[in-house]
Amino acid sequence: MIRQPVHRLYRAWSGMMLLHLMKRITSFSATRRLSRAWPAIWMACVLWTGFPLAGTDADDIYHDKIQPFLKGHCQRCHNAERAEGDLRLDNLAADFVNRPAADHWIEVLDRIHLGEMPPEGEPKPTAEQLSEVTDWITRQLADVRHRKESSGGRVLLRRLTRLEYANSVRDLLHVEFIKGEGPIDRLPPDGSIRGFDRNSNALLVDPSLMNSYFEVASQIADRAIRFRPPLVPQRTVRFEYRDIVDSAMKYQIDERSAYLDGDTLVVMQGAARSFAKLRHPFNDMEVPVTGRYRVRIQAAADRGESDDPVYMRVQQGADDNIAQFRVDARPGSPEVYSFETVRDALLQGEYQVAIVHGTEFSTYVGSRGQQARDADERLQRGEIEAATTDKARLRAQGEDFAGAMKLDVLDLSKLPKLRLDWIEVTGPLQGDYPPQSMTSFFPQGWSTDKQYIEMVTSAFARFLPRAYRRPVTRSELDEVVQLVQRELYQDVPFETAVKTGIIATLCSPKFLYLYEPGLPNLQTRRLNDFELASRLSYFLWSSKPDDSLLRRAIEKKLSDKKVLLAEVDRLLADDRMAGFLEGFVRQWLKIDEFDRFPPDEAIFPDYYQTHLVGLSDDLLMQPVAMVREILTKDESLLSLLDSDWSMLNERLAAFYGIEDVQGEAMRRVTLPRENDSASIRGGLLGMAGIHRWGSDGSRTKPVDRGKYILDVLFNDPPPPPPPNAGEIEPNIRGEKLTVSERLALHREQATCNNCHRRIDPYGLALENFNVIGQWRTHADGEKPLSRWGDDRPEIVIGGRLPSGEEYDSFESFKRLLVEQDERFLRGLTEKLLMYALARTIEPADRPVIEQAVNDCRENGYTLRSIIKTIVASEPFAQK
Repeated sequence: MIRQPVHRLYRAWSGMMLLHLMKRITSFSATRRLSRAWPAIWMACVLWTGFPLAGTDADDIYHDKIQPFLKGHCQRCHNAERAEGDLRLDNLAADFVNRPAADHWIEVLDRIHLGEMPPEGEPKPTAEQLSEVTDWITRQLADVRHRKESSGGRVLLRRLTRLEYANSVRDLLHVEFIKGEGPIDRLPPDGSIRGFDRNSNALLVDPSLMNSYFEVASQIADRAIRFRPPLVPQRTVRFEYRDIVDSAMKYQIDERSAYLDGDTLVVMQGAARSFAKLRHPFNDMEVPVTGRYRVRIQAAADRGESDDPVYMRVQQGADDNIAQFRVDARPGSPEVYSFETVRDALLQGEYQVAIVHGTEFSTYVGSRGQQARDADERLQRGEIEAATTDKARLRAQGEDFAGAMKLDVLDLSKLPKLRLDWIEVTGPLQGDYPPQSMTSFFPQGWSTDKQYIEMVTSAFARFLPRAYRRPVTRSELDEVVQLVQRELYQDVPFETAVKTGIIATLCSPKFLYLYEPGLPNLQTRRLNDFELASRLSYFLWSSKPDDSLLRRAIEKKLSDKKVLLAEVDRLLADDRMAGFLEGFVRQWLKIDEFDRFPPDEAIFPDYYQTHLVGLSDDLLMQPVAMVREILTKDESLLSLLDSDWSMLNERLAAFYGIEDVQGEAMRRVTLPRENDSASIRGGLLGMAGIHRWGSDGSRTKPVDRGKYILDVLFNDPPPPPPPNAGEIEPNIRGEKLTVSERLALHREQATCNNCHRRIDPYGLALENFNVIGQWRTHADGEKPLSRWGDDRPEIVIGGRLPSGEEYDSFESFKRLLVEQDERFLRGLTEKLLMYALARTIEPADRPVIEQAVNDCRENGYTLRSIIKTIVASEPFAQK
């Protein structure tokens, strides 16, 4: 195979792709069939990269430590004459790149971890010797992995990620997509290396992905180019609850605990349904087309004799909860509660507005809810007669155990009530016509009376440079214009022909790829201003450069570092900075993995309380909101290790037991001190989302929590566990051991202790936080709390970090973390540089990392200072 410069392959593929489009397209619908012509050319864009051999330190260890170990403990059974298990170790070279030597080293590592080497009868090595061998093998395997993932310090040709593609289309054509229908939802997930999805080695392309690009581009073109108003207009329909008159609704009133009070429906239990009255006039359907809809409900609440609030939950379909509100409006002064939601035309269903009490319904009439639970527990203990007697008594008092109350025996004035006046739905919400996408694509207007090629040429002359993020040649413009013209010659409607040109643009490698052609012989070169503009905008916005940044590139001003750093400030002040939070912060902190194990509802019912509906989303938002606050206010990054403030909303504050926080929006809240000590909620490690990441839904996993700290905060992940590592055993035989005590037993194995002594001290320091992030002093989880009784083991925090420092509480542990600020800043900088350059870190990057850490320290430990040092560095400006 002949090695070619990547820019030649790129140009050949680009031209071939467009030529194929021009030959195959006969109508707009034909674009959906283009997908299978270029897989070989896609794969040809992968560069060959050479990697250095292992260093002399590894060689010295091999000769001084490893070979003597193998000779003294292994080679008597694994030599030329006697190769047990077909494994020879007398001639095993220190080669981790080529098979079969690499496979043999992996087998040696596995056998040691499994305790099978050396076998019985052979001299037993010390724990230190075993540690030296396993550490050396693990480091060599990690080095091979790094070489495989490395690009040799060069930024390779790479395609846009899903997020970058979606944001670029948003900013290019000003189109917004409803949840479930946008590019992020329709394109397959991107691969990742070292936790980030921007590395070119992970962003592979195959024919199925090209199919997805064509489908998504077609959908984008349909939404962006509209020469006439939408077929289904926006309408508002309303259902008055006073109109409940037919027999079905009478059944609801009689049997579901509701009654009419003038024009108001009073609901005490269950849900009030909109029935068939809430119909759109277009096709007499509740949801005429899939889209966004605004729902408004006028309601009030009567708490009765309860101090707990009344909640209103809106559903569509049996299990589809789409909104929940705490109704504070009082009878006589109803308020309108409003929200927007995405509804699917295929999933028709009546709106149901349900009353949800702060505590169980039956507690308002003699606390019979607790009595019912007591009866159930007696039945489970085998006390059948007593349980039957209790349940009979409750039935006589008005509880039928099927979810409905016998209202004729109750004093209704005591019960909480939801008072409903009307429900109103407006949609589909489509904005004004013409949409911004049309005025952006045709800034000088358009006409459908004649098929003006001049109009198309003018539109694409403006569109292509913004899509390709650089000036375009006349031939590039002509290629797309001729494609549109070819459609028109075949009597394709003008609107469809324009869409075909947009689809061709969005499927072009000039849009899909960040193209930075290299020099012969892999020489480095400085990026030109347009390439630098793209690298900067995709770093800080996860999107294309805007017109202002492109003007700076046209003026060739971005090579001036003062101008470049001023652009950093401008981009970070823009709302599109959310792309940096979505692209870097969410991946750095592993936020999308917080929900991988839902908490067991039987063990942790507090997590599922009515007033906490939506808490899972808050836990995902909290760390992102804190990083945003630190970045926009130029505050110290060390607040992520410990702080006297956090980002909270009313629901999250209630979960943490913090008072006087109101509203849905996240805002900065000064944390109250607890017993003259700083709040446990300061910093990342006080956030329940991270505690959930380090749990399996029923019990905490301190090993995972320790790995999280080492990997996320310090960029120092431990090696993967050996094949026999397994899980820390739960308390399944009646023992009442804490996880800390069970881990101590696990560490008694020499091969386990080597890794766990690094990991466990960090994870065990968080043991006061349970599965859902609540503070605890005694063990919980694994079984319902009632099964533990009062004999739950106490959690005692204490440990020694690998560096030798000791802690005896979570508070003292956080102080030790803050003292490791240099390690934290260096780990963050390494990850940020890897994200910014879209490649792995190389030894040559060390000066940039050290400079960024020094600059950060001298500028108040701000994230902005690290970003600016990276942007001003040579690697950022080089190909």
